[in-house]
Amino acid sequence: MIKTYKFKNKTFETLLIPKGALLFRGLRFEDHNDYHSLFHDLIGYKKDKYYSISPTMNVFFYPVPFASDAVNIYDIHVIYVTQYDIELFLLVKPSYHSRANARYSNDLYKIINTCSAISKTDMCGLEMSDNDPCFTEEFIKRYPQIDGYIAIAEQDASLFFRKYKDLVEQQLAQYVLPSIVSNSREQLGIPEIVLYPLRFRQNECLTIGERFDQPSKIVKYSTKYRSQYSYFPLAYITNNRIYNFTDLSKMENIKEIAASCRTYNTEIPPALYKHIKYILDNMFTNGYKINNIIYKAFVDTKTGFYKLYTTQKRDKTLKRKKEIRSFPNDNFGSYLDTQVNYPNNNITRQILMTHQNYLDSFLNDLYIHGYAPKKRMLLNRGNTNKFIFDYHVNKVIDRPELDTYRTIRKRRNNETKKSIERNTKYMFDFNINNDINMSNVNIVDIENE
Repeated sequence: MIKTYKFKNKTFETLLIPKGALLFRGLRFEDHNDYHSLFHDLIGYKKDKYYSISPTMNVFFYPVPFASDAVNIYDIHVIYVTQYDIELFLLVKPSYHSRANARYSNDLYKIINTCSAISKTDMCGLEMSDNDPCFTEEFIKRYPQIDGYIAIAEQDASLFFRKYKDLVEQQLAQYVLPSIVSNSREQLGIPEIVLYPLRFRQNECLTIGERFDQPSKIVKYSTKYRSQYSYFPLAYITNNRIYNFTDLSKMENIKEIAASCRTYNTEIPPALYKHIKYILDNMFTNGYKINNIIYKAFVDTKTGFYKLYTTQKRDKTLKRKKEIRSFPNDNFGSYLDTQVNYPNNNITRQILMTHQNYLDSFLNDLYIHGYAPKKRMLLNRGNTNKFIFDYHVNKVIDRPELDTYRTIRKRRNNETKKSIERNTKYMFDFNINNDINMSNVNIVDIENE
């Protein structure tokens, strides 16, 4: 679905891609001691002792596999899943704008521009890119609901068609054909999908107050707060094998991944490609299994994206409710009335009732329970000269294999606490959740609100 907006007398379009869409990304990783680099797309980049995410942070994907190798030879290819409907600033047809407009003309400079032309450093104090476009601060504040942009990088497009010839010879070209598009400059290629990592776009530098001194802590944090992300990893593929996200909690797997360097690889096509083909071919037929959960996919003909299959249709009669809450806002130096639009169920009602003032705790509670808000600015109906924030709360897609991981960790933590209780003779009451049994789950339902 395409939407049209107007900002500073400039008209632009956005494209809505559905939740459950598959995205593909390449990573370089050769030093297991630098394991944080595997997780930059989830935890951001280090600032002082902690990791932080800037409002202008960009993470780059492609809608089809193998395309990232046209730019560089990546040791790891990662498949991600969009966790909500994603809204993208449109820089391919039918838009009249292109990525080159953002770099070489004044047409869009108040909306999107070369990152370093906006600022030499971002709000977290990190250096901004000299090559990639970023949204301006003013645009982000006005349209925080726009998650990123879709565009053709012209240099990458020319490199891709060299790669395309190889894919034809390797009988893999059919996997990239659904997403070949053009822009207003008649450049043909596979578009980049560039996303801000979080569902709720912050206006300031977001610092994660966790000490990630081992990979298991990053996996634990990211899984616990999975709902805050616009996307989440499904599989990590190297020449040696396929890894699930929770596999990355073990240092022996991190060392294996680091040793899977493709620099001197001569196999054509590389084993990594065969693993990706294996995953996709299974998704298109009987399903690809992750910890007894079967995932299926199909090509969404409306968008050209691969999309996870669901056995149930979205409930069109889902009841929602709107309420007003006041949260402190640093930009305005006071409390702001905010409209919260949420699924009307016991979980979301209880969260809203117990958080009257503090936005951070409200967001954290939503994330832990599988929900996240999308922030928008709307004209206040009572005062058309004033904007009001609207927080549209949705449920994250189901990922049962990650829920199983969380349950196992919860049991382990509770068993550890019980052991401490016995050894120290302190009296506590710890409840262990033993009710979840995922062995009978066959096909994931990503639409369940």
